[in-house]
Amino acid sequence: MNTDADPCWSILVVEDEALLAEEVRGRLEGLGHRVVGIADNGAEAIDIARRMRPDLILMDIRIKGELDGIETADLIYGELDIPVVFSTAHSDRDTLQKAQIAGMFGYIVKPWREQDLVMAIRLAMHRHQTLAAARRHHDTDIQSFLEAGIYPVVLCNQQGRIFAANSSTESVFGYPREALAGQPFELLLAEQARGAWHTLREQTFARHAAQQAEGSPTFSAQRRDGQEFPVMVSPACIETSTGPSLCLVIRDLSDAQPSADPVTGLAGRAKFRESLVNALQPPAGRLALLLLDLDHFSEVNDTLGHETGDLLLARAAERMREFAGPHGLLARLGGDEFALVMPGPDGMRAAERTAQRLVEKLSMPFDVDGKLLHIGASIGIATSPDDALTATDLLKFAEQAMYAAKSAGGGRVARFASTMQDSAQKRRVLSDDLHGALQRGEFSLHYQPIVGFDGGQVTKAEALLRWLHPSIGPIPPWEFIPLLEETALIHEVGEWVFDEAAAFAGYIRQRLGRAVRISVNMSAIQLAARNVGAVNWRRKLAALPLPESSVGIEITESVLIKDQQRVKRRLHDFRSHGIAVSIDDFGTGFSSLSYLKTFSIDFLKIDASFIRGIASDENDHALTEAIIVMAHKLGFRTIAEGVETVRQRDILEKMGCDFAQGYLFSRPLPADEFEAYLRASDGRGPVADRPRRG
Repeated sequence: MNTDADPCWSILVVEDEALLAEEVRGRLEGLGHRVVGIADNGAEAIDIARRMRPDLILMDIRIKGELDGIETADLIYGELDIPVVFSTAHSDRDTLQKAQIAGMFGYIVKPWREQDLVMAIRLAMHRHQTLAAARRHHDTDIQSFLEAGIYPVVLCNQQGRIFAANSSTESVFGYPREALAGQPFELLLAEQARGAWHTLREQTFARHAAQQAEGSPTFSAQRRDGQEFPVMVSPACIETSTGPSLCLVIRDLSDAQPSADPVTGLAGRAKFRESLVNALQPPAGRLALLLLDLDHFSEVNDTLGHETGDLLLARAAERMREFAGPHGLLARLGGDEFALVMPGPDGMRAAERTAQRLVEKLSMPFDVDGKLLHIGASIGIATSPDDALTATDLLKFAEQAMYAAKSAGGGRVARFASTMQDSAQKRRVLSDDLHGALQRGEFSLHYQPIVGFDGGQVTKAEALLRWLHPSIGPIPPWEFIPLLEETALIHEVGEWVFDEAAAFAGYIRQRLGRAVRISVNMSAIQLAARNVGAVNWRRKLAALPLPESSVGIEITESVLIKDQQRVKRRLHDFRSHGIAVSIDDFGTGFSSLSYLKTFSIDFLKIDASFIRGIASDENDHALTEAIIVMAHKLGFRTIAEGVETVRQRDILEKMGCDFAQGYLFSRPLPADEFEAYLRASDGRGPVADRPRRG
């Protein structure tokens, strides 16, 4: 059978006979698939599946341990959504019947032929992808259903793990929705209530099968900060794309949830949603929703502390109040996000005028404890009935418009347009598909040479992450890197990037006898993680073995202002272990060379926007030269980014710039092409017309 067109899938083999498991591994690898592990019992299979996230599991029904194959498959699919193909040597009626009932993705009977295995894998993956696509469409409706209510609503699978929650759940319990996904529901309960919860879950599904009604018991719940409070839970079974699921509507029975925000005195999220739902009830007139997010507020919080941040929020709220008028509703939804509902016949026109005045008002400096603080605001507008008829849709569309205003640079007003919905849907699909992309082998690293002006030798390169989506194709980094950060996948992917870059540096050293330092980009989120540090990286480098100078890190200026003391310690830690630190895109952020001096930094990368005009714009020319001179006085070496012409290169060389990076020398290259580039140029810049000193 010709299997050339089949994708390479990562597969976990669960088989209790070691010799047979190795034979299966060989046959799968012979078909071009990648076996990520072998297990002979259910507990080990679950552990490997959680760590490796394979695309598919080939599961023997009769395995070692307390769990059989069917029970193990049920747990894995319920928690991780990984398809399982059963494999059994037992052709008795009971076993086959179990396999048929439990095997949503098929089964094969041993001994099987290669064609049977190929077809089983094809059918299983096709069904899984079809279900995933249907689920994405269905989940949009599910989220709309969740957001329709004013109380916390949580959806759980049959194992009791959360797979969806609404924004009210966030505000009441304190957990972001992405942090709740995959967690057991008992995370939201006090310890003494967890036994009763398990009983309720079992009884609810049993009553659903018998078409009986459920009650609404009370529980002791627990917020993220550990505070306990009473709740009433109304359970119901609903059909979702994954089968019968548990819908839990949670009502806070305590007086602990204030209707007003304690920092600003404005209405809180719950009160706002309730008022918005009521305002849209028939016969509703025309109204506009302005969703406002403060620009640069997080920088104030990070540098001056939360107490100053709260005072600033209170001052900002005071300025906003005058725009609400006698009939408007102003609320703080959380963090630095506010909402203003404006009823009236003028609709969008009046909303845009108000929004523009709000932006101007909030751009004026704030006096907080004698400090003049500068922030701004980005505002998105959606109207009813023009854009939406429900509170859920109106909030969603205003949020999409607000993100558009923020993406355009902040300090702007944007009104909702239908094209934003398409963009948001694409973003959601990409966010979903990022989960498991690393395990499926969809990421790769490209390497862009950094050329030294002293002889044109390549001793450095920047590693750049690339994502090849299996159906869409290449996804630009500016689209998926922010999603990696939002979903916290940046930590796992970041470690993989370091491992790949370090291994490639070792490969170049071994094959070409050359030392090329590979720099990897590190975000503020990564640098803030507790387990990130030079000691861990040094241990990995020693195991290869490689000197610490084989790798470096690149961070942007904005990273330096977030938790300065911790950043200083981290950067000093990296440099003290020989791992070089570069500031990327210098000139686009705070651009204070004296400020940079307080940190442990080796290289300053001058942003391409300066280099682009260096030959034609006197200001760009003067600024670039000044940066190079001052950087050298402070002990930094300089790298010019985005060098595309010989003229730019020559000017930079005369200015005394140390290194250059850009398309004049090479675009970012896959590993094999980068190796060929080094071989062809003997480790130097372009073979023809290499840059040379004076």
